[in-house]
Amino acid sequence: MGCPAPAVTCDRLCAPVAQGQPAAGVSPTHCDIFDCFDCDAGPSSATLWCYYGCAGTGRRPAKLRRPRRRRGSDPVARTLAEMAYLEAASVAAFERLGRELAALGAPKALCRAAVRALHDEKRHARVVRELAERAGGEVPPVRVPRGRARSLEAMATENAVEGCVYETFGAAVALTQSIQARDGEVRAAMSRIAVDEARHAELTWQVARWAEPRLTPAARARVERRRRRAARELVLSAGRSDSPTVVRELGMLGPAQARGVALDLAKALSTRFIGSTA
Repeated sequence: MGCPAPAVTCDRLCAPVAQGQPAAGVSPTHCDIFDCFDCDAGPSSATLWCYYGCAGTGRRPAKLRRPRRRRGSDPVARTLAEMAYLEAASVAAFERLGRELAALGAPKALCRAAVRALHDEKRHARVVRELAERAGGEVPPVRVPRGRARSLEAMATENAVEGCVYETFGAAVALTQSIQARDGEVRAAMSRIAVDEARHAELTWQVARWAEPRLTPAARARVERRRRRAARELVLSAGRSDSPTVVRELGMLGPAQARGVALDLAKALSTRFIGSTA
């Protein structure tokens, strides 16, 4: 049995996890106290579960505004709502990526792939929203201010963090869900989504191979540092798992699985070389 704790309690008890930003942390979206009784009077022999959203489940656009916490639904419904929210946020991320690639003179194949990914994410957001609403979850609206045109380095940095790290990790999460989810509808939905997410992850590396060799050596080093730092932060956040019910019903990576995948990714990034492509 889980008892939702007040937002201020979550912020006080759950450690923030940095994700992608140099000095900013991601606070928990909500937390629950498990194995407790008479929660109004205080838990006894309880376990605290902190929820940080679905780490690594998609490309987040810059300046994505944190949604208001949603109450009144069980952990599975809330997690599905968070997944749907992040899928919808990825639509804005790929829309901007496509615009910027075109403005920067990227190959047409990359621009077309970004547009295809945008349409994939629209479908993902619709499918996961239906799953969330079926479970009783409420998906908050995505609010992303339209940003100004950015430099090649700024685009490459976001791609390195949100694409090479989080999109790649997200593809692994989706694949795991397509196999492990106890809920048959979730398993079927993730089987299709996992294929798309793997293709999106490969797109991020194609963008990196095109963009990063065009940077100055100093800018390229800054991008690489941000990518490796994001990978280290992912290792920290991946160990903070969802509740056992969420892991079982939705097939999410458990703590050991998530940390192992994140560590493998971090090790691969420590040795990977971004080669030049014309």
